[in-house]
Amino acid sequence: MSLVTSFEALLQSLRPAMTRPSFNKLMTILTGWVLSAERSVTRMLVAAGVAGAKHHSAFHRVFACARWSLDHFGLIVFGLIEHYISGTSLLSLDDTLAHKRGRKMYGVGMHHDPLLSGQGKVVTSWGHNWVVLAVVIQFSNWPKRVFSLPILFRLYVNKKSAAKSKVAYCTHSDLALQMLSLVCKHRKNRHFHVVADS
Repeated sequence: MSLVTSFEALLQSLRPAMTRPSFNKLMTILTGWVLSAERSVTRMLVAAGVAGAKHHSAFHRVFACARWSLDHFGLIVFGLIEHYISGTSLLSLDDTLAHKRGRKMYGVGMHHDPLLSGQGKVVTSWGHNWVVLAVVIQFSNWPKRVFSLPILFRLYVNKKSAAKSKVAYCTHSDLALQMLSLVCKHRKNRHFHVVADS
């Protein structure tokens, strides 16, 4: 099975962010992502019609250890939607909890769970905490709808996990500032407004 030609042509814009072998594997994964009801890598390979043709670990390695830049990838995505933005670019910053199992995963810890907390009750859950920078955009076809497209993200690692992994500890604000600096340097001629909570 293959992707619609126009979508495949759009994805070619992402090629500069990765090596050719990694990009070819990513194309296979994205084909499976579009066609599969379940979003695990192995299910996507089945949906793409390549299960058994190549060992599935080769596709898992695209996310684990392939040579490509997620920041470069995100900035390319921003470039793809930039012509829909007139005037000042509105960005949103927030953190989100991704529930995970297992204590040996890098960067997992106990984090505030906004979905389970409320009415004076604070609940924490085990998982990854991602700080996400998104572009807020409106399209003329849907004037009453607002879309928020994530372009950059950073994994928040708490002090204990940072010390254990021997990496520098960064607060949520530090990570947000890294991403804002990156996008501002990338587009020096554009003005940005950022919406964030405390």
